[in-house]
Amino acid sequence: MFTALFHSVSAFCNAGFDIFKGESLVPFVFDKTINITLIALIMIGGLGFLVWDDIAKCIGEAIREKTSLRRAMRKFSLHTKLVLIMQVTLFVFGTIGFLILENNNELTIGNMALGDKILVSSFQSATARTAGFFTVGMEDLQATTKLLMLFLMFVGGAPGSMAGGVKTITLLVILYGIVSIINGKKHITIMKKTINKDIFEKACAIFFVMFLISYISIVIISCNISPNISSLDIAFDVVSSIATVGLSAGAIANMNVVGIWNIIFLMYVGRVGTITTAVAFVIGRPKERDEIVYAKEDVIVG
Repeated sequence: MFTALFHSVSAFCNAGFDIFKGESLVPFVFDKTINITLIALIMIGGLGFLVWDDIAKCIGEAIREKTSLRRAMRKFSLHTKLVLIMQVTLFVFGTIGFLILENNNELTIGNMALGDKILVSSFQSATARTAGFFTVGMEDLQATTKLLMLFLMFVGGAPGSMAGGVKTITLLVILYGIVSIINGKKHITIMKKTINKDIFEKACAIFFVMFLISYISIVIISCNISPNISSLDIAFDVVSSIATVGLSAGAIANMNVVGIWNIIFLMYVGRVGTITTAVAFVIGRPKERDEIVYAKEDVIVG
């Protein structure tokens, strides 16, 4: 019972801690009950408090007014709709991607039956966002699969959730913002709702700061680790750290003191938030007054 409770809480909180002596959930790779239950807990934990509250209110209202669930879902806020859409989209994308890329890899799912391949692929897709459990060794993955997992880890879960990463809505707002700019539109529109430009700018800042910190960390660790460790494995572990995932391709085990402290810093930044951490570094510096507007002049970009 304690083992079940421990891993349930770990999954729901997207912690990824296990008490199986480093094997994580590899001994339960074919156990459908454990896998599906943990996938559900991971994804629910990755939705966020605002989404749970919105869903509870809409369903409660539907029950009181005796209306259909479909009608209640129409009352979901834009945030809830986008979170649910992104959660399902990334989960399906990750599952299909993992299944295709690892289908012939005998070190992972190559020798499994189709049903088991789908189960393992689904679990790895869910755990990459950002739970940290695994049922197959990350070090045995194909290079392209590691890139897929790296992307899923970097994105993470929903804002205000247990998960880390830049967050799903951040990525979605950036994509819609870019499309709006390309189409020459003045406003960013998502599902017939206008998104404030300030939110787009904040999303871009979050994405850029996290990418920059990750890149600098990859360079620092690469200079303080054995040359036998590939840059991809280093990048995998760096993104896993800043996204507070907990998965490892084996690079962390070969890091020296500099690398370990860098990983500790990344985990702290990932949990506190990239923008919050950046703001902390400029606290106390004299701030330029926003009321002062200088002469405008255009520059060429792109």
